[in-house]
Amino acid sequence: ARGGPRGGNGGNAEVSGKQYLDFRGSSDLSAPKGRVGSLLLDPDSLIIGTVADVDGFGGGDVTGDIAANDFSGYASQITAAQVGVLLNTQSLSLAATGDIDVNNAITKTSGAGTTLTLNAGGAMNIDAPISGSSSHPLSLALTSVGTMNLGSAVTTFGGSVSMTTTSGGITLGGNVNAGAGAVTLTGHAGVTQPAGVISASSLTASGAPDSVSLPRANDVAVARLNTGTGNVTFNNVASSYVLGGGGAGALTVTGSGSVTVDQALNFGSIDITSNNGITLAADVTTPGAVSLTSVDHLINQTAGRISAIQTTVAAGAGDISLPSATNSTLLVDLSGGHITMVNAGQLIVNSLVSGANKNVYIEAEGALQLPVAPFPIDTGTGQLTLKSGGSLSTTGDLSGSDVYLHGAGGVNIGHNVTANGTLLVTAVSGYGGIVQSGGAITTTGAATFNAGTLDITLPQSGNSFNSFYATGDDVSVVNNGSLALGNIVADSLQVDTHASNGAITQVGGTSISVASYQALFHSGSGAITLEQPGNAFDSIGVVGAGAVRIANGSSGDLFLESINAQSLSVVSAGDILSYSSINASAGSIDIRSTGGSINLAAANISVTAANDLFLQDVVFAGYGGSVTLASSSGVLDATGAFVSAARWLTYLTNPSAGHALGPFGSPNFRQVNAPIGTAPAVASGNGNLWSDAATVSASLAGAVTKVYDGTVNI
Repeated sequence: ARGGPRGGNGGNAEVSGKQYLDFRGSSDLSAPKGRVGSLLLDPDSLIIGTVADVDGFGGGDVTGDIAANDFSGYASQITAAQVGVLLNTQSLSLAATGDIDVNNAITKTSGAGTTLTLNAGGAMNIDAPISGSSSHPLSLALTSVGTMNLGSAVTTFGGSVSMTTTSGGITLGGNVNAGAGAVTLTGHAGVTQPAGVISASSLTASGAPDSVSLPRANDVAVARLNTGTGNVTFNNVASSYVLGGGGAGALTVTGSGSVTVDQALNFGSIDITSNNGITLAADVTTPGAVSLTSVDHLINQTAGRISAIQTTVAAGAGDISLPSATNSTLLVDLSGGHITMVNAGQLIVNSLVSGANKNVYIEAEGALQLPVAPFPIDTGTGQLTLKSGGSLSTTGDLSGSDVYLHGAGGVNIGHNVTANGTLLVTAVSGYGGIVQSGGAITTTGAATFNAGTLDITLPQSGNSFNSFYATGDDVSVVNNGSLALGNIVADSLQVDTHASNGAITQVGGTSISVASYQALFHSGSGAITLEQPGNAFDSIGVVGAGAVRIANGSSGDLFLESINAQSLSVVSAGDILSYSSINASAGSIDIRSTGGSINLAAANISVTAANDLFLQDVVFAGYGGSVTLASSSGVLDATGAFVSAARWLTYLTNPSAGHALGPFGSPNFRQVNAPIGTAPAVASGNGNLWSDAATVSASLAGAVTKVYDGTVNI
């Protein structure tokens, strides 16, 4: 049944025995120009060895049908050598309704690639080698209903190997070397590997429904591992390989090379260990836990998602990159160099260990919970980013070069936060805004807080900011040392540096906008200099300060609340109004409006300067109370002021130092008889008290009476 010399395929032949088979002859199903044919031998049971014995009495040719009970108790036998010869020219199929045993080596030595098919209705035992040869590949298709035991080596020189059981399991006790060919193992009762290794371009192993256990030093480029309810264990020494599969049991994969999950993994639990890196390029799904371990090499997610209750990722000194926004795991343990983890829902970080001076980026679309306190995170010169779609609370000290903390539902800083570069803290919703409940915040670069329409509260005395930027509703900050304010947008603002007498200044090119309520400053004896033209204040108060210089570029009203400073300079583009006292203990007061008026109105108004006091074009409305303008030295000039009050008074607390000029220069009286160097007299009416030497020249004609407050007659 050969193919023709010019074309055509080899034919197919079948030799059967009702109970026994004795095949001693030969067949030639080759095809020089086509596909080789196939020879099917089909006894009751089959032994492939060195003996051909059809009847148990020394042999004999089969001459006709054999009844079911003929020669009972004997197995049909063929020689392994004859099988090898036949495989040189055609594929061969041997089927038995019972067991098949290979007791002697089968070797294909020549010819094109052929296939040996063994199909046993019982068990199959391969106790001798089966092999092709160089340039003469041999494929194997082995099927048994019962168990299949490989006790010797199979070498195909590039041919494929398929081993299938429909009831029993597969036991690999010898090497399976397919070279560039593929190996497929399907064991109904599982696949085990007590000895030997698998070498192939690809491996597909399935225990349906039982387990697959391949723990030896296998070497495959592609691994597809599947099971029903059983577990899968696989070890691979290939320098690199790809992985995929699924089952309800646990998957445990170990290997010395790099592994890429290029097809979905879906198991009851997943544990992958590699000495040379792990790449996730497809979904990794489990209702249980995922464990990824790489010895000092990268664990990298390029596609797909992780879906698990708990995920443990350990890369040693290698980096971890799991950036997919579709990842869904509740609990995570991370250990590596640079670490990136993004999660679609709530994320609880059980532990986090990064390499020295490595970046850490953790983001959760839901709430992010950091490791249980105390648990410091220190990235050294690396960047630290913690982003929570819910609230974010520190559970230990945080430190890094640039630090970014985000809590969509609010940020609570209860521990030390150190940024050797810049600090960014943001919150966009919720009720807490940004709150510091403990610890100290230290930055060497800019610190930016953005709470949107929520409050920012940073009250800890140990804070040490270099420059401070903020957007929020009510913003309050305490700083140990001088503080430069950057762009500020708030409804109200409180800045306190008084414990260290730190100066409060402004970064060039920035602006402060406090739209609705007071901007309150307390710098002790430190100076306050806020003179950027873009500033827009609604109200300013100073609890205590050194020299205060404030510029307001807004054309709206500026309210001066209670101000206590060493000196004061306020320039505003709009109207300036005050309902409280204004005091300068060691310097001058200069209040100017470049585009509006000045109106100081209260029940009792007091403006006190240590040096010169300039109040031009000012309206004082005392509302039935008093207006008192005082200077301890220099010039007190309020001649351009207009006063509407029950009583007004200008005076020098040190009468020898200068002179005072009252509103419009037209007081009801000018008291000049206060002794130089003593406290001035207190007049009960409106008037000026000043220190010019008293000179009285009286020239009276007739009786003249002048009443001062109804008590003094001249």
